[in-house]
Amino acid sequence: MSETADLITQAEELALTGKLDEALRMYDAAVAADHTNPLAWIGKASVLKAKGRYTESAECFDAALAGIPAWGDAAAVKQTGWRRSSPCSRF
Repeated sequence: MSETADLITQAEELALTGKLDEALRMYDAAVAADHTNPLAWIGKASVLKAKGRYTESAECFDAALAGIPAWGDAAAVKQTGWRRSSPCSRF
């Protein structure tokens, strides 16, 4: 497993146990290790959303979408109010 994948796995485990600040630090490290990894950006966005930091969360989702051209249509979903009421949020 790559360093980035290890960091993401650790961050997910921390987030799922409610340790959001620690999870955010791990996601930051994952983004720093590979700023093109959409899973690192999505995880970071999810934690920021759970912390009520919606603007920063949206910026991270944008970074994830920018790295995956096939997800371009997903950008439209963001305009429908997902920031506060997404049923897909894990946290």
